Amino acid sequence: MAITIRKTNNAELQKRRRELTDRLEARMTYRDYRDLARLGLLSPEDMQVYEELQRTEFLLGMPRRG
Repeated sequence: MAITIRKTNNAELQKRRRELTDRLEARMTYRDYRDLARLGLLSPEDMQVYEELQRTEFLLGMPRRG
């Protein structure tokens, strides 16, 4: 398994967070995604977006939602 390390800054992370949030919340609320993720009912594509959003928020030092 290859590991990729990317350098970034907070401005880029904030921009990516907005993009991911807009993409997810266009169809459902964040809470809906969280619940479906916990139940294992998200599509692989939605799960990737949801997980990237969680990682981005972690890197920004934001508290966990829910």
